[in-house]
Amino acid sequence: MLFACSKNSLNTISENEVGDDHNSSAVSSTASIEFDSLGELQNALNLENENKLFSYFLEQGVGSKQIETIRNMVKTIRLRNNIVPYLNGKVIELRNEEGFGNITMFSSEKYGLPCIFYHPTVSNSENLYIKVTCIPDEFLHERETPIASDLIKIMAPGYPNIDNTGNYCSAVYNTNIKLLDCEVTALVYEYKTDNRNSTLFVYDNLLIEVRNDPEIWGMNWFSTLSFSGF
Repeated sequence: MLFACSKNSLNTISENEVGDDHNSSAVSSTASIEFDSLGELQNALNLENENKLFSYFLEQGVGSKQIETIRNMVKTIRLRNNIVPYLNGKVIELRNEEGFGNITMFSSEKYGLPCIFYHPTVSNSENLYIKVTCIPDEFLHERETPIASDLIKIMAPGYPNIDNTGNYCSAVYNTNIKLLDCEVTALVYEYKTDNRNSTLFVYDNLLIEVRNDPEIWGMNWFSTLSFSGF
């Protein structure tokens, strides 16, 4: 099997999962594919299999313009090969829980871009995840070394940010976070009705979002995090 398929869209995820209601119109038509392992994801992204991936999304009603965006993401992934989360230099352990996916690719999510969700093992089985989005070149060229809050202002004007908390956030702010191999300026969303935060930062050509409970994935956890190839 090339990959496991799921027809669930982000409509199945709560408003707090996607951050705020600015995204509601973009969410309704997205499609997703689930992968049990990194090997399945890598196989789907290979040159000889990519057309099967694009055909699946077309069958799910994804438009040709968005397919081109997915095509660009796949091309970037193969070129850069840096989308896999690592902890302490080792590939992150996926949750492998009955009835739950390990890796999900969405055709379009926040900012109208495709993305990949990783669901690692969490000590208390809380739903925490790492989301990876390839930043299109036109946004990277806006700033030589962009930080997440500036990038979001360019990619999604009006989206919650340090000067706009939106409807669901109690606080939005920048903070410096040390990763295993670099230090980043992260944009943190704290929510009114959720103990999990969304922590966003730019890593190379990627926009990373970590949905984290600071009591579980705190600064010590972040200091072990990096991204590399399959």
